[in-house]
Amino acid sequence: MGNKDVNPSYTEELPRAFRYVVSRHPSRLVDVRQQLDRLTLSGVIWCPYGSHRVIRTLEPILFFRGFLQYGYTIQMHLPDRVLRQYGYMQTIPPPPPLQDMTIFNTVNAH
Repeated sequence: MGNKDVNPSYTEELPRAFRYVVSRHPSRLVDVRQQLDRLTLSGVIWCPYGSHRVIRTLEPILFFRGFLQYGYTIQMHLPDRVLRQYGYMQTIPPPPPLQDMTIFNTVNAH
C-alpha cells in the first residue's frame, strides 16, 4: 500500500513494476485500513498485465508450479493462485504441493 507516483522515465518496454515509484516509509495499520476502505471498483486494476502483454509476452515457463531455490532461499511458486491477474480464468487452485524439504539440503547453493 502507500501512495504511488508514476516514474517519469518509464516506457512500455520496461517491466510493468517499474511504472511506479513507491515510497518505502512504514505505514501504520490504521492508515492502510483507511486506504483499503477508500478503494472503489474503478480504483482497482484487476488485470494489471493485460494491456502490457503486447510489449512483453507471457512465457509458458512462468506457469511452472513448485519450489524455486536461489542460494539458500527456497520459495513456493504457485502462479495458479493469481491467474486472474494475468487475464486468465481463476479457478479454485489445488493445494500446495507437499514436498520433503530435506531434499533441498543436498542441493549446492552456490
